[in-house]
Amino acid sequence: MKRTVYSIISYALIALSIIFLLVNLFDLNVCPLNMRGDFLLSFITFLLVIVAYLQLSKLSSSNSLQILMHTEQEWNSNDMKLGRQILANKLKNYGTDKTHFHADYLIEIGNEIEYILDFFEKVGLFTKEGEIRLKYVYELYSYYLQGYWEQCEEDYVKKIRIKYKDDDLYSQCEWLYNKIIQKYKEEKLSKDDIIIFCSDESDLKSNKG
Repeated sequence: MKRTVYSIISYALIALSIIFLLVNLFDLNVCPLNMRGDFLLSFITFLLVIVAYLQLSKLSSSNSLQILMHTEQEWNSNDMKLGRQILANKLKNYGTDKTHFHADYLIEIGNEIEYILDFFEKVGLFTKEGEIRLKYVYELYSYYLQGYWEQCEEDYVKKIRIKYKDDDLYSQCEWLYNKIIQKYKEEKLSKDDIIIFCSDESDLKSNKG
């Protein structure tokens, strides 16, 4: 959202400056000699607006980078790695063969699921508000988002939405998942992909030190 607001303000200022510049340049009622001062003032104003726009863009990019670095630190922290490892272990075989699990198995491990999905809910919100670019989220988290969301959407997210009568639960996470699938033409993970995913996540090692 902030990135969008900055862009709108900057484009508006640039547009007004260009209009002001053209009005002064082509005002036939003004003598060319007297016109030079107004033209110079307009040109200087235009340059200042360009500088302001570049500064706003730089500030917006800096804020985006800081948020991205923070999310990366959180995703790769020891606590998050442990949470991912625990959930992946509990999801092993579930995504490929549910016959050995009762219907509310994912509800029982809801705390573990929420710990991971809460992270993607936050990332989804940041992305939707323009704080983080979608391409960065895709490069860093799309595989993990697919791996966890596709296993938990049907038997956990949809069930708790019905239980609590709240369709907004994990709506940002769902938005982010759908956005990535649509934009980058990703296919759902196969059963073999899910097995590999859970195996990789369950073998995560803690950071040293």
